[in-house]
Amino acid sequence: MTKPTPRRRRLAAALTLACAASAAVAQERVLDDFSDAAAWQATASDEVKAEAVRAPDGALCLRYDFGRVSGYAVLRRALPIELPPHYALALTLRGSGPPNALQLKLVDASGDNVWWFQRQGWVAPERSSELVIRQRQIEFAWGPSADRTLRRAATVELVVASGSGGRGELCFERLALRELA
Repeated sequence: MTKPTPRRRRLAAALTLACAASAAVAQERVLDDFSDAAAWQATASDEVKAEAVRAPDGALCLRYDFGRVSGYAVLRRALPIELPPHYALALTLRGSGPPNALQLKLVDASGDNVWWFQRQGWVAPERSSELVIRQRQIEFAWGPSADRTLRRAATVELVVASGSGGRGELCFERLALRELA
């Protein structure tokens, strides 16, 4: 029997990791494919322009223009979600524009408690890409709840908050919940 080469050992290790990663995803459920534009509402802070528009390929885009002010643009939708003990969210998106903060907010049924994922200085990929948001990246943002564990949400908000400002658009294609083993 021949001794495995370093290249073969690396390949075997990579295959083992890939198999372990795919086994860790027990189930995936599409929460929204963004085909129902009427389910989403575009809003913005004072003096910021925001609109929801349909891209030729069917994606739902948030077009924003900060003009000369700081603020935010939001796509909001009522979307009840029961979260399993271990999960990740997968958001397929693309866009254009200067670096700004990307936020995904999950709001409870009271509307008072908010959990969020945020990435400062984020630049949208030009081509469709999947952004995986792990459970540990979603933090309690604010609200009166003493229980800071996110178990269910009633509303989802996709937010661009001004960093560099400017104008651009984010196009959303898919939001999925991955239940992890």
